[in-house]
Amino acid sequence: MKRALMALSLVLFLPGCPELALDLFDPFPEAMVWTIHIKKGGAGTARMDLLNITSSKKGEEGKRVLSEYIEGYKADPLGVFEGLTDMKHDIGYDPEGKLNAYEEGSFPNIFAIVSLWDSPESYQLRTGDSFYLEWDGDVLAVRLGPKEEEVPEKEETTPKDEGSDFFKLVFTTEGKFLSAAHGEISLDRRKLVIPLSDDDDDFAIEFSIGGLAIEEDSGPSSEPDD
Repeated sequence: MKRALMALSLVLFLPGCPELALDLFDPFPEAMVWTIHIKKGGAGTARMDLLNITSSKKGEEGKRVLSEYIEGYKADPLGVFEGLTDMKHDIGYDPEGKLNAYEEGSFPNIFAIVSLWDSPESYQLRTGDSFYLEWDGDVLAVRLGPKEEEVPEKEETTPKDEGSDFFKLVFTTEGKFLSAAHGEISLDRRKLVIPLSDDDDDFAIEFSIGGLAIEEDSGPSSEPDD
């Protein structure tokens, strides 16, 4: 498990280098998806999915490696969400025969989101990066990435293959996304999908969400009847 944890840390530091991690660690997932759900009031959940975990080993040796990985994950998951509550995890084969695993937990307020990006087991702030979070109880604004004045202008390049993304960040919310610097907002404005790739050395996560205030229930009137 520790070797797999190191592999995940490597991929999160270098999101465009899954091939390197695949060469160093076995078995390894075909894709990773991190989903952060932000509820009204600022609480929420975080989930990591490892999809189509495979081994470079073939035949009986490959089956043995995957079997050991399954047993190890059940006993000791990766632990990428340290500090969250109500933790759950599982690993198993889906109806298509693909081996998938997940971990998820809850956070009590929006400021706990900082720990998801600044812990040894997950994304760490690189030298020169900045983190910005503003929360007024209704509107949330977040930015994580290189300082704006340090981001160089990029030349026009050939669009990348959208199917080649190894690592995706998905944000969902009970409010509505007002803006996003990268990624695609769903038509109902409740989901933001951000794929990371080789071209994302100067990538910044930047978005804002409105409508997160909890509406107070005034309850029945306490005035006496006439």
